[in-house]
Amino acid sequence: MVHSLLQRISFNNSAGDEITLNEHEEIAAGFDIANLVTFPNNSYVRVKVGKLDPQAPPGKELIINGNGIQWHRVFTQVPPLSLCNANCLPGYEKKKKEGKKFCCYDCDPCPRGMFSDEKGLETCARCPPEQYPNEEQNQCIPKKPHFLGFGETLAIVSTFFALLFSLITAMILGIFIKHRDTAIVKANNRSLTYILLVSLLLCFLCILMFIGTPTEATCFLRQTAFGIVFSVALSSILAKTISVVLAFMATKPDSTIRKWVGKKLAYSIVLSCSLIQTL
Repeated sequence: MVHSLLQRISFNNSAGDEITLNEHEEIAAGFDIANLVTFPNNSYVRVKVGKLDPQAPPGKELIINGNGIQWHRVFTQVPPLSLCNANCLPGYEKKKKEGKKFCCYDCDPCPRGMFSDEKGLETCARCPPEQYPNEEQNQCIPKKPHFLGFGETLAIVSTFFALLFSLITAMILGIFIKHRDTAIVKANNRSLTYILLVSLLLCFLCILMFIGTPTEATCFLRQTAFGIVFSVALSSILAKTISVVLAFMATKPDSTIRKWVGKKLAYSIVLSCSLIQTL
């Protein structure tokens, strides 16, 4: 009976420790892991750096203190990393290589608007709303508001020309209103002319909303107001042009285009084009 005999087998190893085998011919007891630290005079001392305990909980059977190990002076190189490549630098994220092991990856730059501030990060992250990534995309920096102040040269020039053109447009509108009953004003489609001049006046004044510290109201009105009044001005010019073209085409007495000539068509063009822009 070999196994019953092995249950009682024990012996001393070279270090003088007693070793006992169990019924499965395995070492029943644990043992310490020692590091031999040598000195220039060829003497050495045994330093405990870990232990092996089969009776320990799963995952705790082998414990090694790597920091306590002192390598011999002839070992000048560090052990290699058990990876296909080194960790990705800040500003990059890992991208798995197809068909390779899980530890093999490429380092791709962070997507636009994202950052990574540590080595070896799996994915990049987004900056807080009040910050944005720097050029290297390895940190977030605070957002600084930039706007065109009234004291700047460009703002002064823009304000001057906006007011000048607004004044010129208002004077022309006043002339048309004063002479509204004359033949030349009536022939020039008086109503469309009023709409065109008013929309141009508002276009010039919209420039002032793009200058100065932005507020919630001006931010909402900047693009919306300018887009609508500018579309009204363009649609008025388009309506006047179409009206003139149709008027020359409808000179023949039996022409079917005559029914399209009139204010209704012009108003329909202005209203439809402006409505599309407004929506």
